[in-house]
Amino acid sequence: MSASGSDGTAAGHAQAQIDERALTAGTNARFALLVVLILVSSGAMMLDVSASLSNPVGFGCAPATPDISDLGEPGNLIGVLSGILHDHLADACLARFRYAPPVWLVLAGPAAVVALARGLFLTLPWWKARHGRVIPLSAIDTDGEIGSALGRLATEAGLDQLPRVVVDPSAITAGAVVFGNNTQPVMRLDAGLLTRRTSDPVAFRAVVLHELGHVSNRDITITYATVAVWRAFLAIVLVPYVAWGAAQLVTVARTPYWPGHAPVLVRHLALPVFLTVLVYLARSEVLRLREVYADRTAIRHGADPLGWVDAVPSGPRALRRAGSAFAELWRTHPRWDLRLRSLTDPAALFGARAVPMFVTGVSSTLITASVTAYLGAYNLGYDPFASWPAFATHAVQLLAGPALITALAGVALWRAVAYDALTSRATRSGVWAGLWLGAGLATGELVIGQVTGNHWLPPRAGALVLPVLAGVAFAWWITRCAELWVNSWRGRTLRLPMLLSLTTAFLLLSAWVLWWQYEGMLFAAGVRFNPDLGLQLYEQADPVIATSHPHMTTVVNVTSMVLAGLPLWPLLIPTAVILAATSLLAWATRPADGTPPWAQGTIDVRWSAPPRPLLRQALLPGVLGGLACWATVTWVQAQLHTWPGHRFGLYLLIYEKWQIIALVVPAAGAAILASALATRHRLILALIATQTATLVGFLGLFALASTDGCLESLSILQTSCAWRPAFTWGNVGSALGIALVLASVAAFPATAITAPLRRRRHRPAPEAGAATRPVPRLGVFASCVLLVATAALVVTTRTTLVGATGRTEPLGATTPSNSQLPSSRRVRQDLLPRTDIPVPPQVATAVAAWRDQGGDRLLRRFADQWNLVYRTMRDSEHALGPGWVDFAKLRPICGNLRAIAHDAAGYPAIPDAQAQQHWQQVIELAETGGSLCEQVGEDPHDTRAPQSVQALGAALGHTTAVLNRLNTMS
Repeated sequence: MSASGSDGTAAGHAQAQIDERALTAGTNARFALLVVLILVSSGAMMLDVSASLSNPVGFGCAPATPDISDLGEPGNLIGVLSGILHDHLADACLARFRYAPPVWLVLAGPAAVVALARGLFLTLPWWKARHGRVIPLSAIDTDGEIGSALGRLATEAGLDQLPRVVVDPSAITAGAVVFGNNTQPVMRLDAGLLTRRTSDPVAFRAVVLHELGHVSNRDITITYATVAVWRAFLAIVLVPYVAWGAAQLVTVARTPYWPGHAPVLVRHLALPVFLTVLVYLARSEVLRLREVYADRTAIRHGADPLGWVDAVPSGPRALRRAGSAFAELWRTHPRWDLRLRSLTDPAALFGARAVPMFVTGVSSTLITASVTAYLGAYNLGYDPFASWPAFATHAVQLLAGPALITALAGVALWRAVAYDALTSRATRSGVWAGLWLGAGLATGELVIGQVTGNHWLPPRAGALVLPVLAGVAFAWWITRCAELWVNSWRGRTLRLPMLLSLTTAFLLLSAWVLWWQYEGMLFAAGVRFNPDLGLQLYEQADPVIATSHPHMTTVVNVTSMVLAGLPLWPLLIPTAVILAATSLLAWATRPADGTPPWAQGTIDVRWSAPPRPLLRQALLPGVLGGLACWATVTWVQAQLHTWPGHRFGLYLLIYEKWQIIALVVPAAGAAILASALATRHRLILALIATQTATLVGFLGLFALASTDGCLESLSILQTSCAWRPAFTWGNVGSALGIALVLASVAAFPATAITAPLRRRRHRPAPEAGAATRPVPRLGVFASCVLLVATAALVVTTRTTLVGATGRTEPLGATTPSNSQLPSSRRVRQDLLPRTDIPVPPQVATAVAAWRDQGGDRLLRRFADQWNLVYRTMRDSEHALGPGWVDFAKLRPICGNLRAIAHDAAGYPAIPDAQAQQHWQQVIELAETGGSLCEQVGEDPHDTRAPQSVQALGAALGHTTAVLNRLNTMS
């Protein structure tokens, strides 16, 4: 926080038109984000280090997944599924090795960072003002003239008292800096600045008022606290973590585990480097903004802009611009030309810039991943349906990231929109800012490795475009919603509409995070969406319908996989309708004539908001879309009525998917029509149109389905005419919930594809009197209540955790075959091969992991029981004679063998074909022999006795073969 004068001159500058204090700056929140990121990352890094120290064989507990790189995407799918379905076995292995270190050891990292940062924060002012480097002002200001001048400037700056002033006698530059904290600031003046007090009083005044502006803006504490936390993090966590990561890299590089763990170890080393660059860029960005704020504060207190003029470097214009833009990213002070420009045009303070958006996206992902690592190490979180307090833990785990993004990126977008409106500039769409935010989300996923596992890239790398699109949707909607409210609100401040829209944006982002964590990440990892397998399962479950209607079976197969997670998360449906309702509420306000109260005092010219579009521009396309839905539903039922055969199983799934299609496709058409006809607020109108079309269309669908059987040509499930609303709601309620979500999603691409039409048209002049045209406020409120009530009804009655269709009850009384239809879990399990998985040359690595993960423990359990069997048979021969076995003593051992065989059957296959063949025989023979052994009675001629002994002996032989085979490889 320093300033310096300049020797240049310039013409006078006009007074700023916009008061930058009109909306919260958000810089303190960005400083806080950096501190939170540092502390959370320090805990996650300490978890990695302490876990490896307490578990030196931790890599051996990794799932024994073979190298299936030569199998392409199906191989990645097999590998990921193996890890998912056998994850509990790895947990048991890690528990035996005490993988999770003590909680106090993990928390010691953040605690030590805080303690050292506290010490540095208290020490830095002393160090900067230490004896020998600076001298008190009184030592050179013998007559008190300088102190009096500084006191007058402090009074002009609105300070109660002058900060403590010291002088650096060795500094010949004309600069100054403030440090310490907000309650006890210290201002250090360069000796060169004091010499210019009389020769260039304008520059002296400007520099001092700039530093006093930092004090007035209360920048000191948060700035130096961030510096202290960062330096403590470097010393205590980052440097040791890099040393640990390098040691791990060297150690594992010499083991057979290297091929499978190289990406993870490289990411361990890349993370601190990436984090360093990230924090430095973010900190520099915020410090540059605080410098501009201090400049403008100094201007308000009477500083002359001439004090900041400096020469602009000469050189080729394009080259200079590119080099300056890159160098500017790393500077803590803006260039002189940017500072001068900001004195009259504070656009730099109100823009949603690329670097902060990118940093916010990355930080959100890193914080979410770090908190997940904390909780996962101690078996906390992961369950959204758990009871309190487990649910609260899960909420913090997943919703901390969306809250941070909303508080930082959302506020920045709102400020940008308000500035554009007040200066009568064209409002930026927010898409560019959203691209940078989404790029940060995707980059964070790559750096942290949540979707990559032990690979360099996720099996479906193209899925990383989804976080980018999520960032675009978030920023685009906030920008357009903010523009609507800024032009409609007439309150004294914008806080209420800002809070309303940011809350909705938080729900939008939270819904995205929930979907991504539980569906999107699986898709990126190669687990989700295997149409060929799903189609095969449907054909096996209902061959009659699947064979006669293959195209519709394919539609059901694909949509079931894509939509499997929608009914599982009640947050998605309310978010979809609240997106429209939040914007719709703006039409219930009456715009003020002239400058609205919230803008008064912010600008020095009269400003009035442009008129809102007519609400019928959204409602009319929505009603037309709803009528189109009625026609589509009628056509669907007429077609399905003609199908011969049964009315259960796959037939009902086809009917349900057609219901969704009949609602969503006309709603998407309504969005296209609304956005194509509108000239302003196109996305908002498209969202309102989609929800209107979905609700109007559902009314027709519900009425037609409730009277099923009354029209012979449209009958589907019923043969008699009756009014069946409860039965119908059970059938179509889930379709409404899914359609509400998909219709909202469709509004975004619908608006995007109609953008070229807007560019080709000249925007017409606003209609005279449009702003004052009466709006049915009661109707607007009623529409919002209807939307929210519909979402609440669907959520409370039609969402549950069931199979791929999310159904809570059968579609009809004649659906006994529904249980035969494949669930999403069955689809995943059936993807695993029933025989051994093809193995690569690194089979020894996979076998070693299989043994360390728990295979050796099973072998030892078998060996212990074989020893008991041998001793029992030996003692029986001594007591009863050759060939006799005391089954009363052998039966408990046989029961133990069966239990071990049951555990082994649930364990992953040995990643070696020959060893697995023997292992499978061990399991089967131990189960068979143990079962026969337990059934042997007192009859000495019971034939089951020799059969059991023969089976147990063969199992023992195969156990020996397994051990011999494994010992040749690991």
